[in-house]
Parts: sequence; structure tokens; C-alpha cells
Amino acid sequence: MSKKQIFLLLSVFILTSALSGCTYLKNRGNDAMDMFDVGITLTSKPNFALYLDIAQVLPIGFSHVDGKLIGIGRSTFGVHDFRQKGYGYLIGGSMQRGVDNYDPNNPDDPATYDVGILGFTNGTHMANYNPAQYEEGRPKTHPTCPKTLHLGWIGIEWGCKAWDMLDFILGWTTLDIGEDDLAGVDQYTSYESAVDESSMK
Repeated sequence: MSKKQIFLLLSVFILTSALSGCTYLKNRGNDAMDMFDVGITLTSKPNFALYLDIAQVLPIGFSHVDGKLIGIGRSTFGVHDFRQKGYGYLIGGSMQRGVDNYDPNNPDDPATYDVGILGFTNGTHMANYNPAQYEEGRPKTHPTCPKTLHLGWIGIEWGCKAWDMLDFILGWTTLDIGEDDLAGVDQYTSYESAVDESSMK
């Protein structure tokens, strides 16, 4: 890439940022926070997890963690309620996973879904459910490749979200495939309310 092309790209970026104001950069920051659920898991009782799901089709391992996630969860940094209970055997399995979007006092919350290829063929895979239908805030997606290691009272959680990664990259061009770049929308505002308000302007 020539210096002239680089200068042109930088000029377009600066001009776009200036015209869009703080909202543009805030949306990029929000998109960046959307890409991962990552942090330290803590439980009050000994729990165990050694679990990996590759691209939502190859789950393997076992997970029983019911406690807290300290780090990035549901697009915010802080201390989050964290529950992940399930198993995977490459072609199938079952998973109950929640980050702040469930009632910690209800053992049946959040809903359990199937994982792996069998989940897709049965129509009960988590990809068949749109989390934006039941979660508050900006539209959320499920982790594409959750990886959890928890031994005793402490562990590590790393869940990446491929769709949000692509949304973050394309967002710099003002393309919004995640449909979450609305003026005035933040993590604590009802997405449906923001859509209604935008349509009235």
C-alpha cells in the first residue's frame, strides 16, 4: 500500500470520526467489548470445568461452575453472575450458560440448550435462539468458542464471539451487521426502546 493510499484511508477515518462525533467512537468501543466474555471465575464451593466448544459444532468436556466472573461479560467490565453447567462429546451435548442474564436463585435459569452437530439437526442448538429476544441492552450473541477451566474455587473463562468480531471490524467502515450502533443506545438501555425512539425522529 502506497503512502498516498494510507493517507487517503486515514483522511476518510478522521473525517468520518469528526462528522459522527463521539457516538461513532463509542459504538466502536461497545463493539470491542462485545467480542469476548473473558476473565477469572470464582465460586464459593469447589466446582470443576474443563470445557471447549469449537465454532459451536465440536463441544468436548464437562463444566459445572456456578459463581462469579470477574472481567468482561455481556459487554461490560466488572463482577458478573456466571453459570455454566453442561457437557460435550464432540457431536452433541447439553449446556446451560448465563452471564448476568439469569436469576441466580433459580437453578433452571437460564434455559438449557443442545450443542454440537446433533443440536443443529434437532433444531435445539443455541444458534436457533436469538438472545436479543430475552436479554436487555444492546443485542447479544452467544459465544462461538467458549473455553472454561475451573479447578476448585478459581478458574479462567475465555469465550469469543465471531459475529461480534466481524461487526467490530466492519464497524470502522460504518457497516453495522450487529444492528447495535444506534444513537443513545448503551449497555443499560432497552434495545427495543431505542429502536422505537429512533423511528420516531
